[in-house]
Amino acid sequence: MILARSKYPEGVNLYVKNSTMASVASIVLVTGLSSGLTACSLFKSKKKDGAAENSGANSGEKSADGENKSEIPGAKTVSLPVRRENIVDFSVFQGTVQATERVEIKVPARVRVKKVLAKDNTRVKKGDLLIEVDRSEFEKKIKDLEDRLSTARIEIKASQLTFDQANKSLKNKQRLAEKGIVPEKELIEAKRNQIQAEVGLKSKKLDIEKTESELAEAKSQSAGANITAPIDGTLSRLYRMTGTGYDQLNDGQTAAVVANDQNLGFIASIPDQDAMRAQKGAPVKITMEAVSPEALDAVVSDVRAAPKADNGNPYGGGYGGGGFGGGDQGNSMQLVCAFSGKIPPEVAHKIRDGVSGSVKITWAGKEGVVVVPLGGLRAVGDKTVVLAAKSRGDKGTPVNVEVGIKTRNEAEITSGLQEGQFVLVEVKE
Repeated sequence: MILARSKYPEGVNLYVKNSTMASVASIVLVTGLSSGLTACSLFKSKKKDGAAENSGANSGEKSADGENKSEIPGAKTVSLPVRRENIVDFSVFQGTVQATERVEIKVPARVRVKKVLAKDNTRVKKGDLLIEVDRSEFEKKIKDLEDRLSTARIEIKASQLTFDQANKSLKNKQRLAEKGIVPEKELIEAKRNQIQAEVGLKSKKLDIEKTESELAEAKSQSAGANITAPIDGTLSRLYRMTGTGYDQLNDGQTAAVVANDQNLGFIASIPDQDAMRAQKGAPVKITMEAVSPEALDAVVSDVRAAPKADNGNPYGGGYGGGGFGGGDQGNSMQLVCAFSGKIPPEVAHKIRDGVSGSVKITWAGKEGVVVVPLGGLRAVGDKTVVLAAKSRGDKGTPVNVEVGIKTRNEAEITSGLQEGQFVLVEVKE
């Protein structure tokens, strides 16, 4: 942003900002005032014969150079002419480019790493081999399961034969018992043997089913043991070999992250009060020094709560209200922006996941309106008051005003002041 020195009196420290609106001027004042002290210095009244006498800003006292004296140490009161200016209320927030599609690859079971074939911050395609794992443990497990399954299939044949014989014996005993040839005791024993044989057969069937399932899973794990890219994108957090000769990824451990760099957005943390003002579809400007000296067009695509893992402030603070500030604002919301318009190819290839920058959102703006520094406004009850003077050097008279757009440093006056008047403002010397 280009800053140009204004023609206001020396010591006021005013600047005019070039902005997207033609000749936008925003007055930056260093007031350093507390509302209590200022109200006291501007409006002192005392009772006399039942009437209130208003003493003005500083009782009209002047210094040797003609400036009014201030009751605040290190400050003075100056008269500024009321002018028509352009006013813009905007905020700028820090953020980063992020892929809207991001896949974190976690291993389903413990594996030994044989070789890492890719590198962080490189582009990969879906199916590309990233990490080769040692299959020896899988192969041993598969062989053990195949042997167990083979044994179980032999055993189930014997169990089936035992059940068939027990079932046949029971039926024979039942016929003889009906004729009274065998005692009840032998029939009960035959029934017990048949039940035991049936239970044994069912147990063998369940054992085979379980072994077959474990074998299928082991073969699947072996086939998918090597870690491949699930989508096209850019790699990050790729596992690094330790060089100890024994590299291992545990169950659930992250092996790599792949971000879809063809679908990127810009995410910034913002204060709650600004999140309430942000509207989907609103135009914004994104600046990234590492990408382009020119701001890129974008729109607000979402306003959402910040992930808890980011502690509510993943990308730092911002500055707003037409002025510069910054730092951690304890932001708990995120502004998500989508790039819009045509981006030149030489710029587009530089926009990658993780690139930092800032987003500027304009809340409101008007051209050719009456604007005064915030240092000239005072709250008196439920009214907003300024000390208005007809000429420079006058002590001024309290005037009620109506305020429109307000920024960090200045405010639009919609009624109560006219161009050509003067406003008394206290500034640091």
